[in-house]
Amino acid sequence: MANILEVQDLSMYYITKSTTVRAVEDVTFSIAEGETFGLVGESGCGKSTAARALVRLLPESGKIVGGSVLYKDKNVVSMTEHEVRALRGREIGMIFQDPMTSLNPVTTVRKQFFESLKRDKNMTKAAMEERSIELLRLVGIPEPAARLDNYVHELSGGMRQRVMIAIALASQPRLLLADEPTTALDVTIQDQVICLLNDLREQLGMSILLVTHDLGVVNEMCHHVAVMYAGRIVEIADTRNPLHHPRHPYTKGLINSLPAEHDTRSRLEPINGAPPNLSREIIGCPFAPRCPHTTETCRTQLPRTVMVDEGHFVSCHLVTEAACAADSAQKQGGAQ
Repeated sequence: MANILEVQDLSMYYITKSTTVRAVEDVTFSIAEGETFGLVGESGCGKSTAARALVRLLPESGKIVGGSVLYKDKNVVSMTEHEVRALRGREIGMIFQDPMTSLNPVTTVRKQFFESLKRDKNMTKAAMEERSIELLRLVGIPEPAARLDNYVHELSGGMRQRVMIAIALASQPRLLLADEPTTALDVTIQDQVICLLNDLREQLGMSILLVTHDLGVVNEMCHHVAVMYAGRIVEIADTRNPLHHPRHPYTKGLINSLPAEHDTRSRLEPINGAPPNLSREIIGCPFAPRCPHTTETCRTQLPRTVMVDEGHFVSCHLVTEAACAADSAQKQGGAQ
């Protein structure tokens, strides 16, 4: 299947007069047409920043310092600001984690739909209203015509999230960036939103980049997942491998820190220590200070990324050494 998005060695720093924060460093992944791709990691790992960098939706201090972002073979990094603005919303939709801060509290739902739809200059107000009702119905909101006159505070949390999804779909984007879309919702509404996004992806044939810290949501929605730590991707594969056969110590730590589904008495295993300060230069593997298997090589050299299985990539010295040893043994066996 063809890729709709290809990210290669993307690096994004927050640069001020006093400091430089290396928020995203050499990130590489691709998203196929029609798939849901997960970007997962603990808070502050750079996953949300990476998603916003894809469409250059960054604060003034945010600078893309290297790499490329190819959307349908066009490099977003080298586009003009006008070209990027045309891409956002029209080709790439966005959902943010908190509708109360993403939706305008002082205008009606109708006006917020019209803001997205008026890009099509051929649409009349009647057509925009009809399309707004159609989108609200698509995301499962009852009495959609009446909801157009509501303000954000008049809607429940689940309805706000559905409205935000509907607005993101207004221009029929081919790729949807969903940044923690279920974080502020209770468990029942979370499940509804997950089912909704899965259904919409199938109905509309779009791709989704899901940014989350919730491995359960990844398991429910994603075809492939990339695990981020300290601004870098440390493991990437289809969702069966990292969740059931993790190879990187950080991925294992994330999974072990989750409560067991059927064993409420088992103790959680937290990851000791804290993430590194990204405003300081990191020598060696970023996870080395917290890893239970750290060697001197880990402290002094950045690990390279190796393929350990079909489509399964890991950035870890221990995995690299094991892969090299297995490769050497295979060659010796072949020579005999």
